[in-house]
Amino acid sequence: KADDRPRGDYDRMPPWARHVQQDKHPAKGEITKSSVTPRGGGYNSARSAKAKVVSVASELGKSIVMALLELEVLGLLASCGIDGKVMLWDIFTGKAKTTLKGHDMGVRCMAFAAASKVLVTGGYDYNLMVWNPYVGTSIHIMKGHIAQIVGVEVLGNASNQVVSADSEGSVKTWDLGTYQCLQTIVVSGA
Repeated sequence: KADDRPRGDYDRMPPWARHVQQDKHPAKGEITKSSVTPRGGGYNSARSAKAKVVSVASELGKSIVMALLELEVLGLLASCGIDGKVMLWDIFTGKAKTTLKGHDMGVRCMAFAAASKVLVTGGYDYNLMVWNPYVGTSIHIMKGHIAQIVGVEVLGNASNQVVSADSEGSVKTWDLGTYQCLQTIVVSGA
């Protein structure tokens, strides 16, 4: 049987790698592609649905994914991109479940705190955002960095604390219960 999917490099990417959202009525300037669903480990076109490719700018037509993170206890895969959005994907169906919007600029890193079941994202807007992935809403914005956030990690599996690092060498420890900065370390020579 012949494979009927489009043949561009972009089209061969799995959907989580290209920030795809279901949309029956694309807006002017947006690119539409056939929606993609998994079958036998691969991806092929669905018959009638269209997908909206979320663009960084209407001229670019697509977004670059910066990181992927499995939220194993929820059966989700999170992808973040330079479009400022975080998308949550069902790992069993390959379909987009929700899009988290709130960052003013691109999102570079993510961490999932399994103990409190929250997703923490950091990016180019200097902010850490705490999300409830069950309902797709922002819980809190943690401010305090003076440069782009380049990394965020949870301190242990049962911890309610995260560590974030920015491009100027500041490392901060945050409590996810109070959303307070507990400690700041400035790495000299960074």
